[in-house]
Amino acid sequence: MKSTEELLAELQDSTEKIIAAISAVPDEKLNIKPAPEKWSAGECAEHIVLTELLINRLFRGNGVAAERRPDEKVSDMAEKFGDAEKKLSAFGPIIPSASEKSKEELLKRFSSNRNMLAEYIKTKDMSELITSFKHGLFGEMTRYEWAQFIIHHSERHRKQMLRAVE
Repeated sequence: MKSTEELLAELQDSTEKIIAAISAVPDEKLNIKPAPEKWSAGECAEHIVLTELLINRLFRGNGVAAERRPDEKVSDMAEKFGDAEKKLSAFGPIIPSASEKSKEELLKRFSSNRNMLAEYIKTKDMSELITSFKHGLFGEMTRYEWAQFIIHHSERHRKQMLRAVE
């Protein structure tokens, strides 16, 4: 498991990449789907925002001592999110809306979520297991694994955003 400082540096690097990706999307392409079944760059960004808002809520809650390594699921997560050919499905509250997206609003909400997460990383026990929610692929995860999830998940969708505007 990485130290708090290393995790915060990794999160900051991820944050800068996502902000740069959203900012680079031409306004006229933000809400254009590359194909009917694919998300627009704006939808990808909104999905990141909605997912990270949900995860921040999990961080607020209580955790319990994990009876395993706190980073046990990270390599599997990196592998699954790194495979762009493998389709993964979103569910209910993290599916982007059909409404027009605004870069300014997406950037504001994204930055707010990331600032909140950085505070949780500094103040919460990252080795604790969050039992209030089981992820569909990874099951119960520690706060550390959820933080890594955010990094790997957003990188997957950053690349998807770039493909959406090619």
